[in-house]
Amino acid sequence: MPAAVAIVAMVLAGSVLQAHAVEAPEGGLATGPWTASGTARGTATASEDGLEIVFNVDIPADFTFEIHSDGSADGTWEHGGSGTFTGTGAQGSVHGDLRYSGSGAIGGTNRELLLTGTSRTVGTVRAAGAGQSMVFPVDNTSPIPTLRMKVAAMSCDEAYGEWAYTVEQAFEDEGFSATIGGQWVGFRASDEFAEQASDLLELARSFGTGAPVDPAAGADVMAKSSLLSLAAAVIAMGNELADLLRNIVPNKAAVDNIFDLLADAEQVINALRNLGDCDRELLGEGNVEHYLGALTGTVQNLVHATAGAGVSTQEWQLLVQIAARTGAIGAGADNPAAAAAAEAELIGYADQLLQLYQATGFDETLEPDLRRVLAMAIAMGWELPSAGAISTRDWYLVLGSGAPPEGP
Repeated sequence: MPAAVAIVAMVLAGSVLQAHAVEAPEGGLATGPWTASGTARGTATASEDGLEIVFNVDIPADFTFEIHSDGSADGTWEHGGSGTFTGTGAQGSVHGDLRYSGSGAIGGTNRELLLTGTSRTVGTVRAAGAGQSMVFPVDNTSPIPTLRMKVAAMSCDEAYGEWAYTVEQAFEDEGFSATIGGQWVGFRASDEFAEQASDLLELARSFGTGAPVDPAAGADVMAKSSLLSLAAAVIAMGNELADLLRNIVPNKAAVDNIFDLLADAEQVINALRNLGDCDRELLGEGNVEHYLGALTGTVQNLVHATAGAGVSTQEWQLLVQIAARTGAIGAGADNPAAAAAAEAELIGYADQLLQLYQATGFDETLEPDLRRVLAMAIAMGWELPSAGAISTRDWYLVLGSGAPPEGP
């Protein structure tokens, strides 16, 4: 067998992939847990004594790490992959199939990750020439020289970069052009967002606004990418339902739809409010505030449409709670005038029930509903107009006595 064929075969069988880092711009990964994945793939070629060698490699890798408040990083990574090579020429031929696997630790900082570990290569190399053939079984485990992986670009909770693999020096000594390019992309899981991410994704898909699922990104990243379009869809649906209730005799199905949408609006409002500074910057601070204000306005519109639609006292109570939790009513509301108008609508519902109680001579069948309404009014600090000079609390305390409270 020609020496060139045998040497190339042995070098290919024993080669260990190494890496060169790509320089990164200023900046660093945000504090928190990160998940990243990458793939390096490409082709290396060489010509040796008339033997044309082509080496193809595909190496995927997964990374899980934490960036701490001091900028340090720690975690683990693992890689798989496969490689094939063929060589043909007048002197003979060589063919190999290799599989790679390995794992190790991640260290370094938020600007440069340092990867170490071991890599195993298994497979078979076959060489033939001049009427002879040789088979080289491959099964070796070697330490991986430190791999430096810097951030090439980042946007809030997403980062990406490039890496370039090069075979060990003995491979290049045989005349190979052996640089294998690849990319990696990583996503940070926001602690404040993780618990609601799956629910938001499901809600977004129900409105037809869900982003395509990227398993590498995770639910929290995909949910955030859908958040503003989801907010817009909830606002549009809210306007439609509010208009509907103003133009029809309300029925249970319509009211149920309203409360379902109110729950959706509250969920999206909470998600927007829980965004970290980095996420708000990514989505646009002005965009986040715009949609928060518009969603709060949607809740206020639905309060106006629903409070006078013959809802039960339990439904009215839920309406008050949602309006208060979302900032649609109460002190500190984004739009005080709209908040006051929505609050007046809710107070009007309670006041009508108290007026009916007074007009019927304190009908005891009204007392369970009135007790519920007055308790909520007291919690909200509301004084009902028809209570006159007597406080709402005093009216609550005399329920069941069959008589009005004593005057002040």
